[in-house]
Amino acid sequence: SYMALNGKTNNGNKGAAGMDIVMSGNAGCLGSVQLAYEHRAGLYERYSRSYIDNIFKLEDMIALKTEPDIAYECGAVYGYNVGSGGVYCALWDMADSLNIGIDISHDHIPIVQETIEVCEIFDINPYRLESEGSVLLGIRGGQELVQKLRQEGYMAEIIGQTNDGNDR
Repeated sequence: SYMALNGKTNNGNKGAAGMDIVMSGNAGCLGSVQLAYEHRAGLYERYSRSYIDNIFKLEDMIALKTEPDIAYECGAVYGYNVGSGGVYCALWDMADSLNIGIDISHDHIPIVQETIEVCEIFDINPYRLESEGSVLLGIRGGQELVQKLRQEGYMAEIIGQTNDGNDR
């Protein structure tokens, strides 16, 4: 869902173009935890117990905590919670709701190795997997926000930029 930060909204006027898109959290986090719980026995046969138990620890990262407050303090203009459709769906919905185009660097989307491997077993795209607890944030000059989020223990990256086109 869309969050207007700092009292600003786009209102379809392309005002959100030219911003960095910062992602805080991990792609597929909740979905990989759910898969691990559902298929625990089979995963324990394939991987070490400690490796699979690391997936369960991802549950601690699911609840949105202070990211919106940190983003607001850094001057972020908008935020978008990543949910059931995964990162790809959230990026599409964000661009659609703000009436902007986006350029994304797929390699910069935060994801943990355990999520990638669980998704490979079940032939699921991790970027379409439930990612509740992650948020997309729009801000001009996003590096300061990334650093502050990391200082607070969040995984964060600039994953792309917004533009005034319609490319998604």
